[in-house]
Amino acid sequence: MLWNAGRLPPDPPPEVLAALGSAAYVLGELAVRGIGLHLHVSEKTGTVRVRVTQAGGAVIGELPATAALDLLADGRADGFVAGAFA
Repeated sequence: MLWNAGRLPPDPPPEVLAALGSAAYVLGELAVRGIGLHLHVSEKTGTVRVRVTQAGGAVIGELPATAALDLLADGRADGFVAGAFA
């Protein structure tokens, strides 16, 4: 169900808070490893992809945004560094 401005809950649902916590943990783990995530919109297709980069900026992989969201929600940074790229 989509919420309109008049019907927003006063607090985020617990599952949203849990997903945000998992994502924050993964992003922190990636930062410690010198790994960055960068959103990229394809000029050809308009789709959003996530580029995975090393500290120096070298791209080490790219994956669909939905796959990146799944990895973030899973709470494990290893998916981003284990070659789970589409």
